[in-house]
Amino acid sequence: MESDLDKYISKFYSIVKLKYALSFGKKLKAFYCEMNGFTINYDRWFIDLFSFSKIGQEDYDWLSDYDHLTKIDLTITGFENLQKVYEDVYKNKKIEIPEIEQAYEVAELLIILRLQELFRKTYQSAKSNEKKWTEFPMFVTAHDYEMIYQTK
Repeated sequence: MESDLDKYISKFYSIVKLKYALSFGKKLKAFYCEMNGFTINYDRWFIDLFSFSKIGQEDYDWLSDYDHLTKIDLTITGFENLQKVYEDVYKNKKIEIPEIEQAYEVAELLIILRLQELFRKTYQSAKSNEKKWTEFPMFVTAHDYEMIYQTK
């Protein structure tokens, strides 16, 4: 069964494939997924996709120079209880409590790792179903984080 993420990527791929075909000299080289700034936007966690005709070599600054992006984001579900915790920590300034700050930082990393794991599994499944978009790498992280995962 095709997941919502698989459908979302497939739809974006079909749109950008056509745009690159009509754009002389540019060819699709990579995708990028960015989750919104979830630590302060606890009301809704979502992702956007971007496409690129160039891949940078030394750092990830090139990720800000995309060719196309999704017009509609994809809401991430299943983390609503965590979102309530983030809301409580943010609204009640609990981040100033050292033990909470430490747990908060670990939770941030775990959330990003879970997002990256979701993409890894989606790519594996789509690859076994011979989806064309799996031929292109996807770089995955959250807004303002440098912990970037690249699908293979």
